[in-house]
Amino acid sequence: MSVNEQMQVVMSGSRNLYPWFPYVYMSLFEYNPDAKVWIFAEDEALPYEVPENVEVVDISGQRIFGEDCANIKTPYTYMSLIRSAWPILFNGKDNGNGIRKLPKLDRVLQLDCDLIVNDTLRPLWDIDMGEAYFAMADETGAMYHPFGRKDADGKRKPYYNCAVAVFELENMRRDGIAEEEIDFLNREKIMCIDQDAHMWTLEKHGYDRCMVIGPRYNECFATTYSVRPAVVHACGVKGWYENLDEQFRGKYWKKYEKYVKEPYRKCRLAGIKC
Repeated sequence: MSVNEQMQVVMSGSRNLYPWFPYVYMSLFEYNPDAKVWIFAEDEALPYEVPENVEVVDISGQRIFGEDCANIKTPYTYMSLIRSAWPILFNGKDNGNGIRKLPKLDRVLQLDCDLIVNDTLRPLWDIDMGEAYFAMADETGAMYHPFGRKDADGKRKPYYNCAVAVFELENMRRDGIAEEEIDFLNREKIMCIDQDAHMWTLEKHGYDRCMVIGPRYNECFATTYSVRPAVVHACGVKGWYENLDEQFRGKYWKKYEKYVKEPYRKCRLAGIKC
């Protein structure tokens, strides 16, 4: 299996999120055992053991986003900002940006660290992207809509949630999209650091550059509900997993909480606030 045939999953997060990575990638591996996961973190290794198909990339020395970046809210905001740099990072070259050389990939699947995988993601990974840069779930009509963006006719413009997103890196590299987004993020302060950079790109290059995926692959209150969700996304709502009576998330939390307890304990022993 070549590196581009294998499902390549990317995640990023600062130390306070370290305990939550395992229930994402362990639920992923249950249905997608051959997937490869890249975790972009503040350290060379996490304070607990990870499976052999999980690789940690230390980006604490990154030089893509500096202190003068318009969107640096904390010293660790680059964990979100870095998501616009996937085409540059996964180009098989030493870019001299403070992050080690990574293999050349044509596509990555981005996952947030507050979701649980409940089915194979192979149909999503194999989607025909055509000329699109991204594949994301539509949340245009949701109550959660950070700008209430409307066009000249008063209709809401498209808006997407990138907690689960396919990045077609070859298309993005060809058109210099990473460079455009990085420049935009460095100079323009925005609300949703990762999503709004992609929305700026889509407004500039056309909304047809986003392949819309159904809520089954990103089921949360912002993208409506799915009868058989392949991915259940908490979307930052405290208590969704812990509510054991909730129709979907309760049973998912009970199923995967075993993957959280030991990493959480080891993170606390390592002095990590989580």
